[in-house]
Amino acid sequence: MRTVESDMPFPVVYLAVLAAQVPLWLGGGLMWAGLMVVSAGLHPLDALVAGLWWAFTIWLLCGNVLAAGLAWRRTAEFDAPDRSAFRAALGRACNRLRLKVLAELPDAIVLGPRRALIRFRLQEVRIAFAGDMATVTGPALWLGTVRRGLTRALAESTDAGPVG
Repeated sequence: MRTVESDMPFPVVYLAVLAAQVPLWLGGGLMWAGLMVVSAGLHPLDALVAGLWWAFTIWLLCGNVLAAGLAWRRTAEFDAPDRSAFRAALGRACNRLRLKVLAELPDAIVLGPRRALIRFRLQEVRIAFAGDMATVTGPALWLGTVRRGLTRALAESTDAGPVG
């Protein structure tokens, strides 16, 4: 696998994803504070400080990993001499990986999460065909899973051989 350039520079995407997570972690910290007031009998101000500290810490640790994993684009290449067989294997892989085809063009396929409240372009996995090769490009966070699932589906179709 190799790294590719995205439509937007990595630092811009990274900072945008990191900033977009602030309300999520802040809400989690406030829920944590409320839980501590109710279950542990903590003073509300102490619980609020502890919840905000938890939110900040998790945002720094987990938020950075998530932001880097979504902003960093990786690629993997597959042999695709028969596009219809590749498309069938892709369909099997999508079923296992909880992905769906968002767009299908003659020389490209765009995949996205099957269930998402809001779809972002950062979540998309793109497959571009050039000659007998298919180049899969997606977020580093889950491209390895997509690559393994697609490799497995292609191996199953090769093992099955021609029917008839």
